[in-house]
Amino acid sequence: MGRTLLKTRSDIITDLINTVVARTSLTDVNDASAIKNLLMAVGDEIFTVYGQFTNLASLFDFQTAEGEDLDERAKEILGGTLIRNGAARAVGTLTFGRAVAGVLVNIPSGTVATTADGLQFRTTVAGTIGAADLDSLPISATAVTAGSAGNVAVATITALSTKPPGVQTVTNTANFSGGADRETDAAFRARIEDFVQSLARCTVDGIESAVLGVTDTGSGKTVQFVHVYEPPVNPGTAIVFIDDGAGTAATSASVVGETLINPALGGEEFLYTDNKPLLDDLDGTFTLTIDGVAQTLGIDYYVNWASGRVFFTTPLLVGVNVEVSYQYYTDLIAEAQRVVDGDPADRVNYPGYRAAGVDVRVLSPSIRTIIVTAVLTVLEGFDEATVVANVESNIIDYINNLGISGDVIRAEIIERTMATPGVYNVNLTTPALDITINDDELPRTSSAEVTVS
Repeated sequence: MGRTLLKTRSDIITDLINTVVARTSLTDVNDASAIKNLLMAVGDEIFTVYGQFTNLASLFDFQTAEGEDLDERAKEILGGTLIRNGAARAVGTLTFGRAVAGVLVNIPSGTVATTADGLQFRTTVAGTIGAADLDSLPISATAVTAGSAGNVAVATITALSTKPPGVQTVTNTANFSGGADRETDAAFRARIEDFVQSLARCTVDGIESAVLGVTDTGSGKTVQFVHVYEPPVNPGTAIVFIDDGAGTAATSASVVGETLINPALGGEEFLYTDNKPLLDDLDGTFTLTIDGVAQTLGIDYYVNWASGRVFFTTPLLVGVNVEVSYQYYTDLIAEAQRVVDGDPADRVNYPGYRAAGVDVRVLSPSIRTIIVTAVLTVLEGFDEATVVANVESNIIDYINNLGISGDVIRAEIIERTMATPGVYNVNLTTPALDITINDDELPRTSSAEVTVS
């Protein structure tokens, strides 16, 4: 569909005049002519219609719609999920009193008290002043009129619209709070944007969709395969395995003796490394010392490998020096991790997809090398060497286009072999069965592993 182009008033009138002159014998189109004045009047009406088109477009864009029009646009998002917040009434309690005790005094629900400037507050439940008491217990009440004006301070509600028998005074011993004005267009529009931004971000499909196709501008690598794995024995964690199609997504660098803090002010529990995401400590690459004394991971401190956050089980003492050495991922894994976690300094480009309280790590899968051995029977009239080469190519193409955790199906290898021109039959000896690929594995092969004869 073409884009709507709104013409200026001058362009409209010029086009009308040119059309009339081209299609009729009329040539008198000077400023005093009747036909030109008629065309100018028509042009003005068309220009007005163009203006209404512009207004109509604005009404159907929640970024520019206002008032009730904005409310209607919000209703179109997920079937009316979003509704403008109306004004809310302030709530609190009122205490009623008298000068002399004597008999039980009833205070009906709906008793109205006011401030000096006339703001009204109504009790929502009934209460009493005990026979031996001068004051009632606090009785729940709410502002009669919704809005922030009902948020009044202590001891500002001091008058009664109608005094219940036996009641002489009233006051509020605590602030009334919770009153809010009707949500403004700007606030509602911002809430709509936040809502849309949050849709389906933390789901498995949402994360996979966000990471697939991510490109690291420095290395030029792009995520070609992605698979989210949720460890069944470790709730609250997820691993996003990615590959660039060549098994080279994982690159890293090392840091030795980075100072996290020196000197500590005392009481610090959390510190962050300068680089992230970190390689985990399976190979002992992460070390931490306090004043030169090595600390024990999992006892003295814990590390969030994705964010580089270090948590100390005992807050740091004043004046200590904390140093770390570690390895961290660079290039594609670092970029994908940034997409998943989001970047507080750049929420426009990196809003984040990870759910709150969930630890999500981006890693590269291990390569599972697939061995294939096959013996062909080639049809007469075909060059055997050519057929063998084509079969090898088809098998390699099949396996190397499988994604992370993509099982290798023996029947698929046979089918692709038999579909190669010139193949009469095949005896596939390896693999003898389907090969199950784990969630952290990527099946790959090459001409060195594929033997066809």
